Amino acid sequence: EHCCRQPQSCRGIRTMASDGSSKLLVAMVGLPARGKSYISNKLVNYFTWQGSSVGVFNVGKARRAEGSEEATADSKQSADFFAKDNKEAAAYREALAMGVLGTALEWVLDQPTEQTIAIFDATNTTFDRRAAVVKYVHDFNMSRSDNEEVSLLFVESVCTDKDVIRNNMLQKISSSMDYKHMAQDTALEDLARRMKNYEQVYQELQEDEDVSYIKVMNIAKKVEAALITGSMQLLMLGYLVSIHLAARPVWLVRSGNASAETGKRRATLHLQSSSVKSLLSDDHEPSVGVADVDLTGFDAGRGKASQRLTPEGKAFAAALADEIVKRSDGQSVSILTSTTLSSKQTVNPLVERLGSNCQVRGLRALNTFDMGSKEQLLEALSKPEEKAAFLQDRFRYRCPGGESFEDLVRRLHPVVLHIERSKAPVVVVSHLVPLRTLAGYFTGQKIPLSSDDFDVPEHAIVELVPQGGGWSSKVMQITQPVQDALCSPKRSPKKSKRSQAC
Repeated sequence: EHCCRQPQSCRGIRTMASDGSSKLLVAMVGLPARGKSYISNKLVNYFTWQGSSVGVFNVGKARRAEGSEEATADSKQSADFFAKDNKEAAAYREALAMGVLGTALEWVLDQPTEQTIAIFDATNTTFDRRAAVVKYVHDFNMSRSDNEEVSLLFVESVCTDKDVIRNNMLQKISSSMDYKHMAQDTALEDLARRMKNYEQVYQELQEDEDVSYIKVMNIAKKVEAALITGSMQLLMLGYLVSIHLAARPVWLVRSGNASAETGKRRATLHLQSSSVKSLLSDDHEPSVGVADVDLTGFDAGRGKASQRLTPEGKAFAAALADEIVKRSDGQSVSILTSTTLSSKQTVNPLVERLGSNCQVRGLRALNTFDMGSKEQLLEALSKPEEKAAFLQDRFRYRCPGGESFEDLVRRLHPVVLHIERSKAPVVVVSHLVPLRTLAGYFTGQKIPLSSDDFDVPEHAIVELVPQGGGWSSKVMQITQPVQDALCSPKRSPKKSKRSQAC
């Protein structure tokens, strides 16, 4: 029987990463409804955020695409198609899987980005299938004349939690085209039979297969790894150790207005300089507005965040504390804040209200984005070659005397891992560009983001909640409580201009 065969050693086959390897194929392993898609979605968001090109190549989608043209749904999508004694179907599925694998490998090497990952999303549940994948990747690497190679990493998702499996099954039948025209009970029955067919031949990854692998059991309750080499594989291991299924909100909050920023937050580099816009666009290149490179907040980023809060900022801090205390509903809260004075003063009322029911960490990683010298930036962008470099890769373009967005992502990386590891609600109080960059991870968008891609408004809380392999978001404005506080007669006789307007 297929399930009784011993694993074949792959020692000596060229699929393992070298330290400098930047092209990676991730071959998923696992039974249906065990979390492979969840892990795939998380990996896509994580590595896209870091500037890598990531593609998912799903064998099931390829099968359904062919089935829609060449056969009826019943012939290629019912549970009988996956029965171990259906030799014809098994041969078809094997050929299809190898075709998708070949497409994934070609795609990896076609991408211009330095780091590229293709996720080969299939069950790959037997020793023979995995040995075939290893051999295919090896032969592909050997056939290259340019010395470019793709390393191979297997990632297996094992799940024994019946509630999780049931939820995954419900999600699968609601989203998969295989069950589009089936009633729920019929679809669940068919999926259960399909899973039974896979279980009869399933062989978990074993160390003596001599392949690089990460095995995730019940979504990071236990993680096992072997032969992990290369920076991308190490990053992936650290990330997969951090994720879990606990539901908890993450609240992104901009620090309250500081004295030198009042009324000037938007009066920054682009406010005074139409020359900046002319530098960033012309008749022959697409228009690139300053918002696309986050020049908004340029002045504020170099010291104004270190000023004390204005009365408006203090009113916002008090209103924020009320809102978070209400929404946390007695749970312990993790508070992450930049080390600037404005951020610290923004969280002070919340810390006082929560007392011992919170943990506070001030992190330099959350400090403002350093765009260097305005004069140096303007001078640099006036040069055609510098402007071309900027337009070609805004993610890696480093401002003269300052940072690139790639630098910013690197320093925010530990913040992302902290948030993923946390099972308690997390409040992040920082500044516009770091918060927007963090949001890119949660939404799976390439950095840098513009305000059109994702905005973090003033006097608001952006709430992020886990959903599938990603996060849903909503904005909760708390402008009215701030205005109420500013208009309150209990305030100090020394009034700000805004309070006088009340």
